[in-house]
Amino acid sequence: MERGILQLLQKMVTQLPNQDHVKHISCKVLANLALIPTCREEIHRSGWIGLLARLQRSDSLLVNLPAMKALINLEYGQPGCVRLHDGIYIFHPPFRESRTFAADLVFVHGLNGGAFKTWRQKDPDTPCCDFEQTMCWPRDWLAEDLPLVRMIGVDYESYLSQWAPICPYDSDKRSQAPRAEAILSSLVEAGLGSRPIVWISHSMGGLLVKRMLLLARDHPQFRSVFDRTLGIIFFSTPHRGSYVASLSSQMRYLLIPSIEVLELINNSSELLKLNQDFAALIGQRQLASLSFGELRKTHLSRRIHFEMVPLDSSDPGFGQFIPLDTNHRDVCKPRDKSNFIYVKTLSFIKSLFSQ
Repeated sequence: MERGILQLLQKMVTQLPNQDHVKHISCKVLANLALIPTCREEIHRSGWIGLLARLQRSDSLLVNLPAMKALINLEYGQPGCVRLHDGIYIFHPPFRESRTFAADLVFVHGLNGGAFKTWRQKDPDTPCCDFEQTMCWPRDWLAEDLPLVRMIGVDYESYLSQWAPICPYDSDKRSQAPRAEAILSSLVEAGLGSRPIVWISHSMGGLLVKRMLLLARDHPQFRSVFDRTLGIIFFSTPHRGSYVASLSSQMRYLLIPSIEVLELINNSSELLKLNQDFAALIGQRQLASLSFGELRKTHLSRRIHFEMVPLDSSDPGFGQFIPLDTNHRDVCKPRDKSNFIYVKTLSFIKSLFSQ
């Protein structure tokens, strides 16, 4: 702080007004610094508050989410305020509000996804000049239908190959078990567990949700999350593994499969035990679950079309299961509010909150 980092970030943002990635990184840095009391005071004195308030109203998801996160963290210490650690974002409300919310929706993306890209709307089949695309249908659509529900987006780095990480870190931190515990701890700090919860997950994100709920059941510091959970939606979660692990294995000398991929081997004993344990949890708590599967192959390149998660893996063996005529990427991307994916998702959530 003594070296002028706040002034440098402010200068970068103001002198590069069209660079959303610069604003994104700057706001993320500020949001993390705001968790430190001494830094929080410096940020308040630096003139960043007004700039963050303007960035919070940006049309870009990359900018407004971390800007609002920074503003929320700057208020930590006041009554009713929460801490948003790295990787935790608020989709709704879009601005800081004092009203009381009735429930929480938590969105957890999968392998190679992200809070800023997984939950976007499906692209139109043909170009259309009046097509208004949303980069975050939970924020833009669900918030209209469920205005009193807080919506949290989880964001974490994951890769198909060990070549991909720009800044690699210890592989044990990227495996599912420690990652699930770290995310759960951050979610509790964000206030999760104080009201009813519904989880919405895509791909590997569903495996993380399962691990988080098993942890919450068995650890007192997380128990409120388990007790408050009403149900889960799984979009193409590889409950018994994915063929992407087999593909990476065949090309191991070229791809060098990541730890995330290696944990998705078809019918691995670890995944089968996880699903067995979670099925018992579902019965124990009588949790509702809705699962979607994919019927189309995913285009990984011009020549490679791949069945990412077969139906016998995306069907967990409990709850309602619906195969969809779509691929792995688009299974969680409704085309519009009248699309079956959205209508069924909204109906499921409303049925839980009305109980």
